[in-house]
Amino acid sequence: MYHKSEKKTAARKSRQKQLQSITRRHFLKEASIIVGGIALTSVPLTSACSDSGHISTSNNTNNTPISTLTGENTSTKTTTKDTSITSVNTEIYTPNVTWNGEYIPPNEDPEVEPIPGCTTFVAVDRLYAIEHMWIKPIAEGIVVIGITEKFLEFLEDVFLISLQDVSTTITRNSYLGDIEAKKMNVEMVAPVSGVILQNNDKILDDPDWVEKRPYVSGWFQVIQLSNPNELNELLTAEKYISYQAKVVVE
Repeated sequence: MYHKSEKKTAARKSRQKQLQSITRRHFLKEASIIVGGIALTSVPLTSACSDSGHISTSNNTNNTPISTLTGENTSTKTTTKDTSITSVNTEIYTPNVTWNGEYIPPNEDPEVEPIPGCTTFVAVDRLYAIEHMWIKPIAEGIVVIGITEKFLEFLEDVFLISLQDVSTTITRNSYLGDIEAKKMNVEMVAPVSGVILQNNDKILDDPDWVEKRPYVSGWFQVIQLSNPNELNELLTAEKYISYQAKVVVE
């Protein structure tokens, strides 16, 4: 594991007592992202966007738990089913190449599109889970995964990443690893089922790579799919952008 500097290590220890450690599902709920097909009301503080297009980070200067700031009462909150968010993708890009045992990311950045109302961008050459993870097929039955710029805005300043070991069998929505950051600690869940073939050791040693180039050198893992049909339940870049833009304006 890597800590950016001795100074940052000391700061991390101090922050650890104040950080709110939550599961990823709880985080998504507090961050106004859909869980189980339910769309929750957007909260500017936790959406990483605002109507003016600026990131909202100044309101939580005392490390106050987000649940306190939002004042959300889940027992009385009204939610709405939105069936337009998830749909089967009939055309999924699958490269006609063979997995050679090692993923080397491309040198060039992918084409990206902005999320309206946000300062974050979305790579258009891959699929997305609603939990802000991208999934890119790189060979038949093989995908590489990572997190989006939008997710990084939620976290702000990632300083520690841990991942499940290579050869570990995972199922969709099962535990994948942990991210520790300035705003919160998050438990990640797997966007697909399969076997982990490769971890990006570079981000384990230096999490800065994720923030520098989340869609290229900041990738997380390579996974051999055990159920390729799960790709049909993911979002295209267009649908991910459309939903995130909707969250901003609601």
